Amino acid sequence: PNGGSSVGSVSVSLATATSGATIRYTTDNTAVTATSPAYSSALTLSANTTLRVRAFKSGMSESAEASASFNVAVATPTITPNGGSYIGSTNVTLATATSGATLRYTTNNSAVTSGSPAYSSALTFTSNTTLRVKAFKAGMSDSAESTASFTVEPSVAATPTISPGGGTYNDSVSVSLGTTTTSGTIRYTIDNTAVTASSPIYSSAFTLSQSATVRAKTFKSGVTESPEASASFTVKKFDVVINGSGQVGISWSGARSYAEIEEQMGSGSWTSAYGGGASGSVTLDRPNGTYNYRLKDCLVTGGQSGTSTSCDYWTQIRTVTISNPVVATPSITPNGGSSVGSVSVSLATAT
Repeated sequence: PNGGSSVGSVSVSLATATSGATIRYTTDNTAVTATSPAYSSALTLSANTTLRVRAFKSGMSESAEASASFNVAVATPTITPNGGSYIGSTNVTLATATSGATLRYTTNNSAVTSGSPAYSSALTFTSNTTLRVKAFKAGMSDSAESTASFTVEPSVAATPTISPGGGTYNDSVSVSLGTTTTSGTIRYTIDNTAVTASSPIYSSAFTLSQSATVRAKTFKSGVTESPEASASFTVKKFDVVINGSGQVGISWSGARSYAEIEEQMGSGSWTSAYGGGASGSVTLDRPNGTYNYRLKDCLVTGGQSGTSTSCDYWTQIRTVTISNPVVATPSITPNGGSSVGSVSVSLATAT
């Protein structure tokens, strides 16, 4: 061809219309003379070359000089394997068809330059990587860039996250689980038993309405199950209701050592209504009215002797109203008065 760009090498043929003429050429961009190399068969150019050519024949003036520029690039590198998904790690080899070329590469998805690391032996990837490669050789144009993306998952599934990571809550708490293992399945328990491959599968956030220890693992086929994550939740329950007999029913759980229940009728003063353990229930008879109840949570420390006690009020205040029917006031017949000898009296009620 009459110049142009090629990869690896290019075959060039020379010709003249003058029968019997000798074609002479240079490949170093020097002028062609009668002593320059004589052309006999196709030339193979494997580097950037400016080819200059003339034809010579005895008894005739030499021809005008023809020239053509050839841009020959290093062969595009190959990447084996050419990307894909792997577990644990993968080994990658690089090659080019251009003998003597230097392969250079990057693993952070940045462009390859003449200052990038030189390839010498197989590369090992243990995490997600975008590999970019070029080949360089003096006297030739840089190769085109090859690229391949590798997804490498750890050989052990990622430990799940538990959010929130435990703690103390009033009434209930919503718990979410997560994992960074692609397509991994999270299994969990809330009764503090070990997680197995047959434990319930997590699909969406769940609500704890009582104290529990959540334990979770990630599972994926072909990958070792994750280490177990765990988080402990204390859920403070404090419920006050009016039962079917018109009594105040109080129940609680989640106190530290014991609980004290305090009562307020209307806007009156707070008074002690009951004392009990860390959890329990009690029924109170109260006349009609509106009542507020609060719980004081107490912690005893110092061993069996209980040398120190600290108490804190829970934030919940429960309010109930008792409105039991009132028996009608009795009637007295006759309703008093004066009598002689004796008097017969009748009593009655409308209830």
